[in-house]
Amino acid sequence: MNPYLFLALFIVVVVTGLLFGFYLLIDFVRAMNPIVFLLILLAIFIFFIYLVIDFASSNPNSFMDKWAKKTLWLWLPFYAFQRLIKEVILKK
Repeated sequence: MNPYLFLALFIVVVVTGLLFGFYLLIDFVRAMNPIVFLLILLAIFIFFIYLVIDFASSNPNSFMDKWAKKTLWLWLPFYAFQRLIKEVILKK
């Protein structure tokens, strides 16, 4: 995959995810203390800056490998469940 295409897709996914997350937080924020909301926004912004710096300091392959390992606990159960269904339940 072209690294520039990967970077563009990564930026689109991150920005879309952030915008959708902000959209979902609108009703929750109305009942929340504004200072807590600003702290949450600051934490998300700092994490986004951390991701950009981490991406810039390495090549795309090592960046994806590192983040796949860091987020393994999040996506592996869904992948394993899908594979279990394919191998056991849908076995021909």
